[in-house]
Amino acid sequence: MNLNRLFWGLIFTAFSICCKQGLCQKELKVVFHDDTIVNCIKSCEYTVIIYIQPEGCTSCAMSNLINPWEVYKKRLAKYNMGILLVINSTAEQYFDNMLKSFNIALCHTFDKTRKFRISNDKIFQVVSDGTFVIDKNKNVIFTDSPISTVEKWNSFVKLIEH
Repeated sequence: MNLNRLFWGLIFTAFSICCKQGLCQKELKVVFHDDTIVNCIKSCEYTVIIYIQPEGCTSCAMSNLINPWEVYKKRLAKYNMGILLVINSTAEQYFDNMLKSFNIALCHTFDKTRKFRISNDKIFQVVSDGTFVIDKNKNVIFTDSPISTVEKWNSFVKLIEH
């Protein structure tokens, strides 16, 4: 009985570690309610979705994205990847101006009613920081930001190249 419990404990721990490293492969599919967003990302092989919530420092989250933008562009271009910002805010003009001031053309939408968040609740139960990657069929393939660290980028590249 104790060996059985130990076995399942190890399986759960290994699964949890893999999910935290962005390697969790659940059958999750993103639900979009905005056709303009779907059209914006349809030419991309992969899309990094970054959900920005007002509970945290929204301008900090934007700065964390904007500051290393040149590195992101080079990494993403090689694999035909795009970025989609989903911003849970009603301050549309503020974010539009911020993106324009940094000369960044990103697909973005505003989730004022939390419809995107609610429709994709299963994904957000797995994704802790609101960043994940989908393929062109809207399947979640990576449950973390592949562009946040070199290790995560290497794990992501290994995943898509196999």
